[in-house]
Amino acid sequence: MARPLARALLVLALLALLGYGGCALWRGQASDETKIRREIEAMIEALHATEVAPIMNRLTEDFREEERGAGKEEARYGLAAWLREARDPASGKLRYRVAPDWSSWRYVPDSEHDDRAEAVLHAQVFEGRGAGETLIGEVRIASAWVRGGPWRCRRARLETVSGRPPFH
Repeated sequence: MARPLARALLVLALLALLGYGGCALWRGQASDETKIRREIEAMIEALHATEVAPIMNRLTEDFREEERGAGKEEARYGLAAWLREARDPASGKLRYRVAPDWSSWRYVPDSEHDDRAEAVLHAQVFEGRGAGETLIGEVRIASAWVRGGPWRCRRARLETVSGRPPFH
């Protein structure tokens, strides 16, 4: 009885290991465009979870936010302060939701450097949750990315396209 159970557990462990390895291989084989898009998706998820570190870890040390000229440390403090203000006091959750419009996605690889690219994405910003959610504006996010290992954002510019500026 113990032998068949041990074999079954071993087979399950091997399948899990193969699945994990296959997933890692699949992610590694993705195009640069897909890798950058995944980085942006992870940053949006971190924003919704009100987590600063996963966002900041995706920025280069020489990061520059172009509208205000903020470097990485200034961006860290600004983001942390905004997230404190943007949390619902009752639930602790972010009062906003960023909904990227992937149909507007533009990826432009640098023709001279294969470790650089630019990306542009429009997103709608909603305030509130569930049935009480209200569209408050649309933003355009332009960013420049560099690869030194994983892709990292070196430069970003956030422009309000319509509505009120949600992040000021």
